[in-house]
Amino acid sequence: MGKKRNIRLRDEKGQYKKGNYKTIGFLIARSIFEKGIKPSLFFTKPFERAFKRLPEDLREAFGEDLNKLL
Repeated sequence: MGKKRNIRLRDEKGQYKKGNYKTIGFLIARSIFEKGIKPSLFFTKPFERAFKRLPEDLREAFGEDLNKLL
């Protein structure tokens, strides 16, 4: 992946540092592990918008069914 995107390490001055693609991959993986990946909420946002448009009695029935399920 790094070779295709030409990812290279830089130091504090912005100059290229030594390091192979295995090192770069390790650093990227460690960063993702520590910081995580921002969720896209590709399902949650549309679901909540559609849920708000449902009639009140249907929302209440859904809530009751959910309570019985849990």
